[in-house]
Amino acid sequence: MDQLSFFNKTTIVLTICTLYFSSVKSQEIVIDSLATNTIEEDVVSASQDYLLIGEDIEFYDTEYTLTWGIHPVPIYYKQEYLLPEEDLTNYTEKILIEAISGNYTVSDALNLKIRELEELKAKNPVIDYQVFNDKRNNEVIIDFLISETNGVFEWSVYRYIKQKRSEPFLILFAYSYRKYTANKEDIFNFYSHVKKIRKSMIKEVYSIRIPKIKSSVSK
Repeated sequence: MDQLSFFNKTTIVLTICTLYFSSVKSQEIVIDSLATNTIEEDVVSASQDYLLIGEDIEFYDTEYTLTWGIHPVPIYYKQEYLLPEEDLTNYTEKILIEAISGNYTVSDALNLKIRELEELKAKNPVIDYQVFNDKRNNEVIIDFLISETNGVFEWSVYRYIKQKRSEPFLILFAYSYRKYTANKEDIFNFYSHVKKIRKSMIKEVYSIRIPKIKSSVSK
């Protein structure tokens, strides 16, 4: 077991410390988004259920509603679910589901995400991540912390899984929690909350039943 400190960063300006990730056994593979950047306006929908998985998703005894979806190319789908009273410009929690068909692997997606995080981390010491591998089921989870210059702090848990039956979709299921603030106390409260919910949320993301992506979706 390797001791990894996720939040213990002495270079953080606000000197938020003593918050850490528990010990885990992991390999150094990581993640990124499955999407291509070629997005046309006519393939963006505010709430269309492209994946045919439902307009509401229950996660951790909370219901999230489909708010935005995109299907820019035949092999790729993305849908975002928010709390009913929130919107994409100012949300606190989000469920994200992406699917891409083809011979893409869990490692492909993970390596892309790690590359992105490492590039960001070079300029921002707040950014960090940890990987959990489930080789038996060909799955991987990465949870990571990022911050932006506009006062956005975000913690996310991404789970990548290769659909075993039907069409070979690579699927991403993700949970994200955000805080918008430049206040030192609020930032500390954000870190404290993440520390409090981290284990249970990772467990929930790992155990949730990933919706079956049907081959008919891509036709």
